[in-house]
Order: sequence, then structure tokens, then C-alpha cells
Amino acid sequence: MTENSLGTSLQDQPRQEVNRAVSPRELIFRYLKYLPWIVICVTLGLVLGYIKIRYSIPIYRVQSSLLIKNDDPMAGGKDDRLGALFLAQSAENLSNEIQLLRSTPVMSRVVKDLDLQTTYYNKGKVKSSLLYSTLPFHLLILHQADSTVSIGISITVRDDRKFLINNGKDTVLFDKPFSYGGNQLMLIRDPSISFQIFQSPDFDISWQPTIQVAWGIIGSLRIVPGDDNSTILQLSMETQDVQMGKDILNTVMGVYDSLIIEDKNRIAVNSKEFIDKSLDTLRQQLGGVEGTLKGFM
Repeated sequence: MTENSLGTSLQDQPRQEVNRAVSPRELIFRYLKYLPWIVICVTLGLVLGYIKIRYSIPIYRVQSSLLIKNDDPMAGGKDDRLGALFLAQSAENLSNEIQLLRSTPVMSRVVKDLDLQTTYYNKGKVKSSLLYSTLPFHLLILHQADSTVSIGISITVRDDRKFLINNGKDTVLFDKPFSYGGNQLMLIRDPSISFQIFQSPDFDISWQPTIQVAWGIIGSLRIVPGDDNSTILQLSMETQDVQMGKDILNTVMGVYDSLIIEDKNRIAVNSKEFIDKSLDTLRQQLGGVEGTLKGFM
């Protein structure tokens, strides 16, 4: 064996040792020192996931569809150029209807119809739950010092007849007026709903002006057209209470329909008034011509 061949053999030997397969035992002992960190990371991830699922406020998405009727009698024509023209007009009309649905007057009427100015929360140990369908009491504003200023109040229920305001010492009775921030308020008790079903006896009540609540709904309401050749709008919104979201979407569509009916009635009334005025003018003109004819004869 020459010196060169001997050197080559000595150099190849470490490579063979490096490329040698690692046994499972060696692999376990190699990474065993990282095992505590792996256990800590997995445990921390599970704990954080449980906390997020347990204590985060759930958000639901509700969706509905609204058909926009096309009253144009020529929209059903078979001419391609006229069809394209009417499709362009339909897309423009859909954009107008979306702006109408998202307008402040429509949302303000929705807020008033559903009495969304007042919101109720039941305090829990970590989070507060929104109350909508099941309310043990209702806030009644008898006199308001400033209708543009929001009202916020926290109460602690003592029993079915009385409660405390903002952790105060003086008890206040349900169904009796009380003064708060220059306002005359009253909490109307619903005896059919027991306080035992709630997480705690602590409640938060807030009242906001209609316009502020309407802006909040407009910000959460999403309206997009349906298919390319349809006149259907898809309405959706995210909310903490599914029933409240359904009621808002249904009321939005109901208010829209009522506005369309009111607009048609207004057009009919204006048309009738115009026809009546035209008939009166025509009668006067005919009466003048008849009188002139009689005088001539």
C-alpha cells in the first residue's frame, strides 16, 4: 500500500462515520434535553387556547337576501343592445339601492323600531354578556336633560324589588322613578324572568342617541350584489347575538319595502293632485268658452 492510498483510506473513514445511521436510542438521548421545553410550550398553548375559547366574546355572522324589483316594462326586451343598456342601468340602480339601505334615515328607523338605543349587559367574572331577547327589566327615560348625551348606569340587584346604583348604599325600587345625572329614569321589572338565570346580579345599562347607534349598524352592515345578472342584494353583519342580527336585517328590509310603498303612494297622490288641478283649469276654460258662446249667440 502506497502512502497516497493510505492517506485516502484515513480520510474516508470519518466520512463513513458521519454518514452512519443514527439509532433511535441515540436520537432520543440527543433531544432529551429539549423535552422540558417542549412540554412547557405544549401546555402553555393548550392553556391559552382554553382561555381564548372560554372567555372570548363569540361573534356570529348572519346573512339575508333582498330582491330588488325592476318595474321597467322594457327591461324584458330581447334586443342585445337594449339588454346591455338595461343591465348597466340595473347595476346603477343596485348601487343606488345599496346607498339607500345604508343611509342614516333607514338605519335610524331600524334603531327606533327595535329600540336599540338601550343596551343591557350582564357582568361575569371575566366577560360581560349582551342581553337582547331575555331582559329582566327595561329602562324607561321619563325626562332627559340632554338628548344628545349618552347615559350609562351600573346596577346591582338585591332582590326582585330593589337594586343599588354604581355600588352605592341607597337602595332604589323597581317600577319607581329615580334621578340620575339630571335625568328621570325608571327600571320596569319583568316578573316572568328570574334573576337566578344570570351569571351575576350586576348589570350595565347604556343609552345612546339614535344617530350614534345607526352609525354603528352602518359600520357593521355589509351589502353586496348577488350574481352578475340578478337584482338580488346580499346583506350580512357580525353581531354578538344571533337573534338581534336577524331582527336588524329583517327590519332593514321591512323599512326598505315601506319606503318603496311610501314613495309610490306619494307619486300617486301628487299625480292625483296634478290631474285634479288640470281638470279644474279645464272646467274653468270650458266654462269661459261656453259663456262666450252664449253671449255671441
